[in-house]
Amino acid sequence: MTNPYISVVSSVFNNENKIDFFYQRLLQAIKKITDSYEIIFIDDGSTDNSLSKIIEFAKNNQNLKIIKLSRNFGHHKAIKCGLDNAK
Repeated sequence: MTNPYISVVSSVFNNENKIDFFYQRLLQAIKKITDSYEIIFIDDGSTDNSLSKIIEFAKNNQNLKIIKLSRNFGHHKAIKCGLDNAK
């Protein structure tokens, strides 16, 4: 049986204080299931350092993709954007 491929899509809006914890827990959970995955973070117009933190994560994880929206479009549109770009 082959490992499943998992795509995780998450919108991010001004979450600099929580994104580290979320990302580490997410990685732990995914790696229990498979090594074949992608994580797509959509920055929905954050005005804090959320995007900078995600960029740092991506430097060490080639499975992480970042989409930066030009402004805040709302959670649902951000998730739709991520789903449209998921494998």
